[in-house]
Amino acid sequence: LPIFTKKNHSRRRALFLTQEEFTNDITNCNKTNLSLLQVIPILMFRNGQYEIHHVIIVEIDDAINIGISFIYNKDTQRVKVTGIHISKALLIKQHQWISLQHMNECKCFDNFHTTINHLAIGNPDHWENRYNQIRKEYDALDNMNNKPTAESKLSSLSSFSSEYKTGKITESDSSYSPSS
Repeated sequence: LPIFTKKNHSRRRALFLTQEEFTNDITNCNKTNLSLLQVIPILMFRNGQYEIHHVIIVEIDDAINIGISFIYNKDTQRVKVTGIHISKALLIKQHQWISLQHMNECKCFDNFHTTINHLAIGNPDHWENRYNQIRKEYDALDNMNNKPTAESKLSSLSSFSSEYKTGKITESDSSYSPSS
């Protein structure tokens, strides 16, 4: 499901939710206020064509609202959810394209409040887990590449033996180990 927002590449205020938590928030947040939900028309473009979608505003966290857009499909006679909107400014612009009467004095989004400009739905620890997984794979490969082979161990042992026989190292010399 696409999430519509203005991208800010220098600073983000994000909300990360698991899929289950997001579903619970949407399901439970407006049960008591279903009669208060306002359906607001917006204009959206797809493949060079415009479509009229509708948005309802729901609260998913303290002082964080999102708009959920949908469109009615005449062929299937079903409503299809088309996106999640977190930018009030973009919603107002899309709504103003529907009716010029809303250009100067529109109160349709007065109850839309948010403190975020980025929403991620899924595993909040996804990138940290992915980093740790890649790090483990890298370390395993690094250990395989740096693991002493039988040949290098034999060479090291041979070197140790010849140095010991020539007196270059003594039994009390702990700085040299043939296994390293």
